[in-house]
Amino acid sequence: MKNYDILIKRFEDESKNYDNKISTCINTSGDLKKVLNGAKLYDFENMMKHLINIFTLDDTSKKEIMNFILTFKSYFNENFDIKLNHFDVEGYKEQYLEIRINDSKYNVRKLTEMLEGLKNIFNELGTRERNGQCHIGSMNLAKILDRSGFKCELVTAYVYGWTDKSKYLHSWIDIGNGFVLDYTMNACMPKDLYKFLFKYDEISRIPGQKVGEDIDKLKKFGLDFNTKEYLFFRNEIIKELDGVDRKLEK
Repeated sequence: MKNYDILIKRFEDESKNYDNKISTCINTSGDLKKVLNGAKLYDFENMMKHLINIFTLDDTSKKEIMNFILTFKSYFNENFDIKLNHFDVEGYKEQYLEIRINDSKYNVRKLTEMLEGLKNIFNELGTRERNGQCHIGSMNLAKILDRSGFKCELVTAYVYGWTDKSKYLHSWIDIGNGFVLDYTMNACMPKDLYKFLFKYDEISRIPGQKVGEDIDKLKKFGLDFNTKEYLFFRNEIIKELDGVDRKLEK
């Protein structure tokens, strides 16, 4: 689809190349200012996202998490703090990250510990195999949440990479009450923290109920669809399928 190539793929490929240069420059102590060329660097936000990703992996030990937190604190001068904490209420135990940035405090929890049985449905959630699965993973999660009685919305947006010159299409779940679920991070966190970390420009919101109906409709027609195309052009795609459906019913 020509519009897909122009609007999404080409832009993301350029962003990926740019971010690779930034990452290489940081790791090799290169001339970062020259590579940035006036772009705003989001190193604090990206390191924070990396920490959350490490915390929510099944194979990460408490020692590894604590070592990364200490490294993180030594690298930045911002007014912040990070602690590995835990709930312990009537025999129920759960680890979480306690994050303070300036005067705001946030808790980040693992989806697989928050929602019982989720790991049995999505085997990849606690592993690195979840990387790159944000769109289809969020679609399936929205469908399951809706059919379990939870109201939610599938949100798709452009999120920033290492700088304000690199953006990628990303999807997550808004469950209301100021909280979001991120499939590829296996995390639940306050929306304010999520906005700070990703600096996103929202494109679309699809109610969880509609996501389930759309998936069923696409399967009915046997379509092997590109999830990014669906999320970007959802209304046009479903309108066309509805038209075909009406013709078949006549």
